[in-house]
Amino acid sequence: VTLDQEVSFSVLLHRVWKKHPINVDFLGIYIPPTTKFSPRAHGLIGQFMHEPEIRIFNERPGKDPEKPEASMEVKGQTLVVTRGLQKDYRTDGVFGLDV
Repeated sequence: VTLDQEVSFSVLLHRVWKKHPINVDFLGIYIPPTTKFSPRAHGLIGQFMHEPEIRIFNERPGKDPEKPEASMEVKGQTLVVTRGLQKDYRTDGVFGLDV
């Protein structure tokens, strides 16, 4: 897709394994680095073009000792966040490795 003959980006349909219990087909949207977008760009493009300012504070133990909690302020909203379980599926595609 090209806008005003200056900015172009691609939308690709990625097909994954048929009948896979977890992975499903998805759209990939690829936008080149550019300064052609307005600082007021929002939505799908804006969320990746302009990283919001965030602040993390009040770190504390969570209900689960392995998942500490904190408060995060982003775009004027204060949220309670937790560090959850993360897995790396690059070497073990089925079960993943804890990160």
